[in-house]
Order: sequence, then C-alpha cells, then structure tokens
Amino acid sequence: LNGDGTLTRGGTIRITGNSIEDFEHHSQRIVYLVRVLFGKTLKPKIKNNVVISGFTSLHTSKKFALIGLPIGKKNDLRIPRIIFRENKFLKSYLRGLFDTDGTVCRRNKYNIRVGYGSFKPLEFSKDVLSGLKGLGFKTKITTDRENKSRIEITNDLDVLRFFKIVGSSNPSKIAKFLCWRLNNFCPSYNYPTIKPKLKEGYNIDIENIKLPFLWKKSYIDSLSNAHKKRLRPLVLEDNLKLEISKIKKQIDWKEKISILKNRFKLKILTKELDCNYKTIWQWQTGVREPKINKCVKIVKFYRKSNINFN
Repeated sequence: LNGDGTLTRGGTIRITGNSIEDFEHHSQRIVYLVRVLFGKTLKPKIKNNVVISGFTSLHTSKKFALIGLPIGKKNDLRIPRIIFRENKFLKSYLRGLFDTDGTVCRRNKYNIRVGYGSFKPLEFSKDVLSGLKGLGFKTKITTDRENKSRIEITNDLDVLRFFKIVGSSNPSKIAKFLCWRLNNFCPSYNYPTIKPKLKEGYNIDIENIKLPFLWKKSYIDSLSNAHKKRLRPLVLEDNLKLEISKIKKQIDWKEKISILKNRFKLKILTKELDCNYKTIWQWQTGVREPKINKCVKIVKFYRKSNINFN
C-alpha cells in the first residue's frame, strides 16, 4: 500500500501495477494475502496497461490509518513506527514495498542492482534508507530535478544478501534475479520474454515457485526436485561467497596460493582457477589479491583436493 497503493476516506483499498510486469504478483500474491488476512475475494482488472486490485472495507481502512498509513494523498508518507520494532516486520515491509515500487535492473553488462522509488516525500526515502542500513546494506540515495528520490543497492554481494533476507513475492523481479544468477547478466527485456526462457533453458517454472522467494538454502530445499537440482549449487556457492567476503582481508592469500603451487602444476592451477600464469604469480607475490569470485574457486579447489583451508 505504501508503494503503489491507495486508501480512501470511503474505505476503498486499492493497489495498482504495470499490467505486463505485475499481473502475476497481483493474481498470485496480493489476491492470496487479501483472502487470508481480510476474507475478501479479489479479481485483478486491467485498464489502460494498469493492473488494479482492490476492495472496500471502512473497518480495515481505519485500522491501517491507526498504524500510520495516510488516507488519500501520500504527501506525508512515512514507514509506520511499528515496522522498526522487529527485523521480521522490517524485512516483510521492505519486501512488499520492493514488490510494488522497486526495480531489478542491470548496473553494467554483468552486474545487477536493486532499487526503490522514485519517492516524492524525502522523509519516506530516509526511512527506507534507514531500514536498509539497519539490515546491514550499503545503499545510496539520489534525487532528480523533480525532487523525487531513489534508493539503490548496487553491490552484487549486497544484492545476493537482499534476496537472501528480504526476498520478493513478485514473479517478474524473481525472474530477473534468477536470469542474472543463471546467465551472469540481467536482462532488459520484459517478464513475458524472460519467463519462457527460464522454463525452456533451465526448467524453472516461475509461475509455480513458492512465495515469498528467498535466495537461501532452506528455501531452495523446500522447492520441487527440478528447481532444487538447478538452484541449490548456486545458493551454496553464493553462501560461500558471502562467508568469504566477511573475512577476505584477514586471509593470507599469498600463503594459500603458495601451498597450491607446491602441490600442483601450473597447468592444473590455471585450469581449476580459470586464470593465467601471470595472475597466479601476482597472487603469490602479493602484487594483487584475488577477487571474490576467484576466492570462491580457490576455496572450492582446496576442498576438492582435501586440503585444510582453515
């Protein structure tokens, strides 16, 4: 509702979205939530390329107003204070806001970013920024000529963490994330194009994936065998990547590479670590340190070779 939603004095509660990108989010998630929480049956409608889901309940509208959701125009929009009391509230709130007013897009050819906005009330943007920082994300805020602000997470590791702890219930955003993770690029084409590509290329059926989607092992293990088989190795690799990133600067990479060089021929190392002789020499002498993706390959090769990485 704080994203693309409206509350009226007459008790109308309405959420809108892009008919191409958001229809499945409305028909799968919003319809489900309204039925479970309020006992109302919704039927999303499409008008002028906009999908609209709504119902009328003066009682429910007043309850929303009591916790701080504005009636009518959202000029004084703020994240309700109750949301900041517990991390589980904050994560769920940020997920719902992301699903209705967030984006997943490419930062460059290989990298991805997620964002919120644009928001007119600056105080609301600061609330979103504060919420994300409270969960440990590195974020930035930008303001355009119309004084609308946008909040972005542009670091790949933080994007992985975002989908791990906040996640999404919008199939179009889930599809873009999975496309990036499977293909190493974030597509610019729309959801109806991505969806069949995931099905045909990877046997991933977005429409039947459990919501909310979270990029973590326990969630992936709860999916069908076909989805689990394809996604579990990637989740485990990303968990390792996030684990290494926390202690990367404490690791003596010169020593780690020297140990490998003493045990294996350079030809084997370059193949296993997907690099050339010069790069291995630079790592061993400390001229440069391996980037996070190479760190993962090094640790995985240690494990494969039954050498204690400690």
